[in-house]
Amino acid sequence: MQEIPHPHKEKAKAIINENKYMVLATSDKESKPWASPVFFAHDERYNFYFLSSINSRHAKNILSNPNVGIAIFDSRQKMGQTEGLQIEAVAGQIGKNSLDKAIEHYCMKAFPNSGSGLSPSERYDPEEYIEPHDLRFFKVSPEKIYIVDIEKRVAVDIF
Repeated sequence: MQEIPHPHKEKAKAIINENKYMVLATSDKESKPWASPVFFAHDERYNFYFLSSINSRHAKNILSNPNVGIAIFDSRQKMGQTEGLQIEAVAGQIGKNSLDKAIEHYCMKAFPNSGSGLSPSERYDPEEYIEPHDLRFFKVSPEKIYIVDIEKRVAVDIF
């Protein structure tokens, strides 16, 4: 028997696939909030990957408090036609052994059909994203996903 796609599930996937930036909400140990727009890529389980300076405020916040919030939406939408996602998640820095996967997903989103012939590891050398270098890849794993429109917020299981 074929599974019938749920309209909210398909819309949530489309919002993720069609957008390049998410707003990442973090907080420090004292619960002081911070929001940052970051370019993101995702994998087949809808884990999100982004690249940032280890010294950025949001990176420091994640290292002290891994609980984050995400908003993904197209800011060009007309008023009254708003659709987007709100996501509760856990984030962390990606270790050396998992960098290849993160880089692969990031390159697929950042350089679709680039035709350069460069593999992800040729474009992004994993050794450049560990100490002593400044940039790091982070992974955000969703725990709850909500699709939001002008009238309501609905929990969605996109897995």
